[in-house]
Amino acid sequence: MDDATLIRYLAGECTDAERRAVEQWSDADDANAARLAGLGEMWRLSAPGAPSSDPDVEAAWSSLSARLAPDTAGGGAHPSRSRGWIGWAAAVAAVIGSSVLAAHLHHDHSALTTFETRPGQQGRLTLSDGSSVVLAPGSTLAVRADYGESSRRVELAGEALFDVLDDAGRPFHVDTHRGRVVVLGTEFAVRTFDDEARDQVAVRSGSVRFAGREADPSSAVTVTSGQVARLADMSASPALAADTASAFAWTVGAWAFSESPLSEVVVELSRRWGRSVRVDSAVSNRRVSGSYLSESPEEMLSAISLATGTRVVNQRDTISFLPNDEASR
Repeated sequence: MDDATLIRYLAGECTDAERRAVEQWSDADDANAARLAGLGEMWRLSAPGAPSSDPDVEAAWSSLSARLAPDTAGGGAHPSRSRGWIGWAAAVAAVIGSSVLAAHLHHDHSALTTFETRPGQQGRLTLSDGSSVVLAPGSTLAVRADYGESSRRVELAGEALFDVLDDAGRPFHVDTHRGRVVVLGTEFAVRTFDDEARDQVAVRSGSVRFAGREADPSSAVTVTSGQVARLADMSASPALAADTASAFAWTVGAWAFSESPLSEVVVELSRRWGRSVRVDSAVSNRRVSGSYLSESPEEMLSAISLATGTRVVNQRDTISFLPNDEASR
C-alpha cells in the first residue's frame, strides 16, 4: 500500500474504494496494521491537516524569510528553493543502465553506477530486478555493473528505504562504512551518515541480517518486522530496539525526534531542506522530542524554537537558533 493513499485515509480525504482497500490491507497482515498504526500516531501528534503531495515550497520559504528576525539592518536573505523531489525521482522509476538518468549518474573506474541526492532532495529508483529504493536527502547509492547477474549488492552512504523483491538464490546486500545488511525479501530502511556515530537498520516487513562490516558473520543479528538495530563499531554486534516509527518518518514527509539534542536536529533540518541551519553552542544541548507531519519550514522552526526556549534568526544565507534574550535575563 503506497504512503500517499494511507495519508489520505488518515486525513479522511480518500474515496470509499480507497478506504475499503486500506482497511482490507490492514486486516490482512499484522505488519500492515502496525505500519498504519505508526503513521496514525505520528498524525495524531502532529498538526491537523493532510500533507500536500506537491507543497508550495517557494511560498513557504518566502513566508519564512519575511517573518524571521533579520540579523543586520539590511535584513535577511530571500532563499530560493527547489521542489523536495528532484525530477528523476518524481517522474520515473528508472532501470539501472537506462540513459534516462544519465544526467544524474556518476561512473567511476570500479564498475559502479552512483545515484546521488543533494540536501533538500529525495530520489526514487527501481533496480533491474524490480526492487525499489527511495534515497533520503544528501545520500548516495552505488550499484555494481553486474547487479542482478549472480548477486544483488549496493553500497549506501546516507539514508534510504528499500523494498526488496524475494529471491532466495540472490540475497540482497547493502554495504555501509560500518556494517552489512543481508536480506532475501523485505521492506527496510538504512541510515549511515559519516557525521553520525552509528548505523541504523529498521525493518517494516520481513527480516534482515545485520553485522559489522569487519565482524565475524556469526555475530550478525536478525532484525524482524517492527525492530530497529544500531551499530557503532564495524567489528561489533548490533543492538536491537523497538519502535520503528521515527526511522520511517522521512519517507512520508514527517519528522520524529526523541530527546534529540538541538545540535543533531539542525543537521537533519539542513539535510532535509538544503539550507544552512546552525545552533549557538550555548543552546546546542537543549532537547527536542515529538513528531511533526509535513510541517512548513516556518512551522517547524517555530515549534522547535518554542520547545527549546530559543529564538530563530535569519543571518544572510543561514538560519540560526540563538539563546532567547528574555529567557537569559
